[in-house]
Amino acid sequence: MARVIIIGGGITGLVCAERLAAKGVSVLLLEAAPELGGRAGGFRDPLTGLWLDRGPHLVSGAYHAFLGWCRRIGAGEEIRWQTRLSLTFVHKNGKRTHLQPHRWPWPATLLAATARLWGAKAACALVRMRFAAPRDGETSAAWLARIGAPASLRAELLDPLHLAIMNAHPHQAPATSFRKALLDALGTAAHARLGWWRRPFAAGIAQLARAHLARLGVEIRTRARVQALDGTQGFVRLRGGETLSADLIVLAVSPRERARLFGLTPPATSPIANLFLWAKQAPPLAGTPFACALPSGRWWFDLTRLWHLPSHETRLFCAVQSASAQVDGDPEAELARLLGARPHITRTRLVIAHHATTLPTPSQPLQGARLVDASRPPAPDDIPCTLELAARRGEQAAQESLKHLELSTTPARARIA
Repeated sequence: MARVIIIGGGITGLVCAERLAAKGVSVLLLEAAPELGGRAGGFRDPLTGLWLDRGPHLVSGAYHAFLGWCRRIGAGEEIRWQTRLSLTFVHKNGKRTHLQPHRWPWPATLLAATARLWGAKAACALVRMRFAAPRDGETSAAWLARIGAPASLRAELLDPLHLAIMNAHPHQAPATSFRKALLDALGTAAHARLGWWRRPFAAGIAQLARAHLARLGVEIRTRARVQALDGTQGFVRLRGGETLSADLIVLAVSPRERARLFGLTPPATSPIANLFLWAKQAPPLAGTPFACALPSGRWWFDLTRLWHLPSHETRLFCAVQSASAQVDGDPEAELARLLGARPHITRTRLVIAHHATTLPTPSQPLQGARLVDASRPPAPDDIPCTLELAARRGEQAAQESLKHLELSTTPARARIA
């Protein structure tokens, strides 16, 4: 039986492992962290014992590869969905803007909702976004300016969405990547809805993934940090000196870890700051379990509502500040504006993911007859670094691995014929 070592237990590695094991391949999955999940994973809070994600994640209805994997591992019910797209933005003066298009016909209702909130010029800008492709090397800021997106539409919708999707400011990211993600997310009524875990990732989807892979015969080793590998001979050396060999090695780590292993220049990354706040006897976020506060562009999540936690005493919120290693301003006052009353904050915890997202950039291919590289940075014309990109990378790595294993086990005369 062919043996494959997958380095990395994030979404890419988990998807690849599931696909290969289902085809009868012997898989060893190595993960440096104590838990599976990679950048989607989390940690256990020492005071409450609650699993916390390193930052709340929202799932788009356009995430076909990721959602397909969830269904295959029995985690389809782990995601709760909006009945239809609903985005809430709360302004500094307390005014609320709700983008809630009706279902059918989708393009017309989206444009009508946009025109009602931001004017006809804003609706026309959405039409131009669909047909006016960005130029080579054009940033999102330059592209939005060129197609005439009004300042109000940008400040109150597009820029906050850009931060959430790209984890980068519009002047820092390629417009091609942002446009592709936005058109996918808003393409149809089925795509234009948002979902979230019904419990923390480590306590739900990650555990179901581990159990499913175990049933398929996958060997999983956590706290197994790779120090070096040879993609030509098929060897992996772990911290501590242990050496492992395989017919094929799949590299499914972060692009930054990829650079470390191969002595490459680390790619540009963008941080995310997550501030968890425990508030005594606080009301829930009105009408929605998540909302964006303006002008900060900070997204707030009512984790008590998202995860159905007990709320008779303390409610748990999380403020996510994208493209930043700090939470600036006065987040407690901002939360009070969202809730309509100043909560009694009993505890806060700041969690910073310094290299949360790899920015789109061209990358140098890796060499090795026994190496499949699923860790390169996203290309400028690819979708951004999201759960969906990770799942697609896992699918592609599995396909490439199966093709390689089939060729390597076919007699040379048969291949020539």
